[in-house]
Amino acid sequence: MEEGMITSVEPGIYRPGKWGMRIENLVLIDWSPEYLYRELIPDESERRWFLANVCTMDWVIR
Repeated sequence: MEEGMITSVEPGIYRPGKWGMRIENLVLIDWSPEYLYRELIPDESERRWFLANVCTMDWVIR
């Protein structure tokens, strides 16, 4: 997969002969650390500090 691609994640459970259920989600592939940490660190200024001082781009695999 490459950054910018959209794919679907479709986990499901099926009971043979009874019923089945599947949840479909579209997912954007984005390796940006700012995007990845936005839920964990909702405050933008704290997130920018974290990314500048703790998280470096060395860990991003291209």
